[in-house]
Order: sequence, then C-alpha cells, then structure tokens
Amino acid sequence: MAKAVILRELCKKIGCSISQFEREIGAGSGTIVKAISKDAEISGSILLRIRKKYPLVSETWLETGDGEIFKKELEISYNNNNKLLKNGIEEATEEYRLMRELIEEKDKRIELLEENMKLLKALNKEKKPLRTS
Repeated sequence: MAKAVILRELCKKIGCSISQFEREIGAGSGTIVKAISKDAEISGSILLRIRKKYPLVSETWLETGDGEIFKKELEISYNNNNKLLKNGIEEATEEYRLMRELIEEKDKRIELLEENMKLLKALNKEKKPLRTS
C-alpha cells in the first residue's frame, strides 16, 4: 500500500483532515495532500515526525499498511517503561554526581569550621580572665 493511502487512512482513524494532520506533525502545507493526489511515497523525515507525534501508531503499519494501525497495549507499555527506565537512570546518575559535589563542598566547609574552632579555642586559652573588684 502506498504511504499516501496509509496516511489518508490514518487521518480518518484519528479524526482529522489532511491539512490539520500536516500542521500537527509540522509538515509543510500541502506536503501530504500533494503526495496523496500523486499517489507518491512520503519522505522518511515526515514518517519520523508522525512517529514522534503519534507514538501509538504501529510502525509496521505505517511502513507497510499491514497489521493493526495502533500498537497493542503491552508493546506500548514495554516501550514506555524502557524510556522511563533509561531516563530515570540518566537522571539518577546526574543527581548522584550533583549530590557528591554537594557533599564534597559540605566536607570542605566542615574542615574550615573545625580549623576555626581550634583557633578560637587557642585564642580563648591565651586570654586572661578579667578581674572584677
């Protein structure tokens, strides 16, 4: 099945016009309309935009027109969990790095405070008590 026919069917399924669909995926005005009217193929960059905008659309169906238009729930859940896990690991790694930096900074401050306390104690020992008469 030609990509133009596939996209026409997708627009019907999601309930939007071709021109609205073009706007939603950020395609140039008339890009898909022209492809449909000429029964032409759709560029890879347009297909990539569709995948990003409509992640529930089956990539196999989008490429070939075969199978179900929308992904099954299990496949969607698996893909989303993988993305969440990857993002979570990256965020945790960055958070860990920032926490290490904060801990090192706090350790340096504690060392300085301890040195100041030693100096103050030494000064306090040297001080003679005031006489009150």
